[in-house]
Amino acid sequence: MVDREYTGRLAAILSTGTIFNNHLKDKNKEISCAKTLTFFHTSIRDLFSASLIFFLCISLPWGCGNDVQGVSTAGYSDTGSASLTIRWHDTQYFQNSTALQMSLNCQASGIEDVICNVYDTSTGTLLVTGGPWDCEAHGGTIKGIPVGQDRTFVVLAADFNGNVKWQGEVTGVTIIADNNNENVSVDTYRFIPSLIFPNDGDIVDPNAFSLEWEPCVNAVEYIVQVAKDEGFYDIVIDQTSPGSTYEPAILSPSTEYYWKISGIDLYANIGAESEIRHFITSDCTYSVSSTNNTISSGGGTGMFYVFTSSTSCEWYAEANATWVIITSDSSGIGDGTVTYTVPPNTGDSRTAVITIAGQTHTVNQESTGCNYNISPTSRTVSFTGGSYDVAVTANQSYCVWSSLDNSSWISITPTTGSGDGSVRVTVSPNTGDSRTAVITIAGQTHTVNQDPALGSLKVTIYPPEAVSAGARWRVEGGDWNSSGYTQNGLAVGNHLLEFNTIPGWIKPNSQTLTINYNQTTETSGEYSQQTVIELSVYTYKIKSDKYADLTWSGANSTFVDVYRDVSIIATTFNDGAFTHGPFSSGEPATYQLCEAGTSICSNMVTVSW
Repeated sequence: MVDREYTGRLAAILSTGTIFNNHLKDKNKEISCAKTLTFFHTSIRDLFSASLIFFLCISLPWGCGNDVQGVSTAGYSDTGSASLTIRWHDTQYFQNSTALQMSLNCQASGIEDVICNVYDTSTGTLLVTGGPWDCEAHGGTIKGIPVGQDRTFVVLAADFNGNVKWQGEVTGVTIIADNNNENVSVDTYRFIPSLIFPNDGDIVDPNAFSLEWEPCVNAVEYIVQVAKDEGFYDIVIDQTSPGSTYEPAILSPSTEYYWKISGIDLYANIGAESEIRHFITSDCTYSVSSTNNTISSGGGTGMFYVFTSSTSCEWYAEANATWVIITSDSSGIGDGTVTYTVPPNTGDSRTAVITIAGQTHTVNQESTGCNYNISPTSRTVSFTGGSYDVAVTANQSYCVWSSLDNSSWISITPTTGSGDGSVRVTVSPNTGDSRTAVITIAGQTHTVNQDPALGSLKVTIYPPEAVSAGARWRVEGGDWNSSGYTQNGLAVGNHLLEFNTIPGWIKPNSQTLTINYNQTTETSGEYSQQTVIELSVYTYKIKSDKYADLTWSGANSTFVDVYRDVSIIATTFNDGAFTHGPFSSGEPATYQLCEAGTSICSNMVTVSW
């Protein structure tokens, strides 16, 4: 594998800090090196390191260890500078640390050099590196920083081998062209994880344990390494973890392992490695007879068997919920039995897990069930709209319900609730016909009926003589109304207007009218006076010829049509008399007289000879 200690040493020497970052970016590309190459690699590495150190110190114009340093990497034209003050903290935990300010004992802490990388916060681009400075300086000045309001300063304090033991950062620093920002202070914390579990030499179950360590301030992930040897040549795990725990999944039983952790900050800077601990995996394997059980809402008991690969294998049973009570011994050696009880459930369905040496037994308990009622189940609302409440009754306070409506003219609140409650229903004004919607509340249906929008109708009848004769009007078979009357409360939409029949008058045709919301529709109807024609017929014969003399009155037209047996036989002047004949056949016969071209006709007279 690539030697992190070696690359870290080079990073401390190179003031740009580039190797710090490139090393981390390539961390997942590392490969293992054979143990037989150890001596060769070490020799070549030390020779190269010495040569590189000598070359840098004699070739760089600023030399090594100056307090004022700035190496721009971005090629910006407008730059400024910043004076940095480092405040040291004595632990890797922000909440438990004590600010040591300027009093860090650099020699005792193993700090050799300090650098500060300046980044563009929004892009994470490295802009410039300040240092290296002596630890005792507790700060320094960085030049050549590109101007901006989003600069992040990251302090890295390393030992002689380049291992970053302290790290700190501050964001949102403003850099002004040709100005020095003298108010940059960075709180710096130990950047070495403290291992928690397993302890050195612990025997662990390879199927049921996690590596645990204390987190470091500003660490966003951690390098986790597990090897079969203390020199970490035979590495079995080389991964990163975002948290402060890691659960190995590929460890063999009855094997000794070594482990260590390193922190990584947001800008890919790797911290010094933790101490190395070792642990031994046991040769025990475990299984359970049942992985789940369902208990009724009324409560009950459960049981399962634990099987081990050896009579010396220890185990411990633990439930993650207080409502699962283990009644048997919670620990055992070799095969055993776990029994438990579950009290009645007064709430919703629930789940708990009993864990035994990495094996799990899930306990599910049913709910008592929820029943709901609503009141009222329906409501009729005026066309003007309005609001009202629907009461919800549940048999248990934990019973959760919801309300749902898909109508655009209705809104409801709240849409969810539990136990007893109420739902406010708001209905918008109706500008059309009557309408109906169905709301679902707690699984029950509530029907909303809304009256149609209303308008008015005013009808005037002509002529006044017809009104005096009793002319009336009505809508949709309703009550008869007088001329000029306004009928209110008519539903919006189409309606049929009718006129009554009066003797001697011809009534107007019926009309279909549209009633609009909150408006009065006006129309009229005109009667025409009906003509009454009185017809008389006198019949006689002269020898074999037959004659019919017609006389009439009441016709107003210039001409009249004479009908015999519903067929027109003549059109003559309206002079009140007409003789039909002579003819010899057609007995009996029916005569009628009408105003020419109209249906204004006389009575019908049937005669014989």
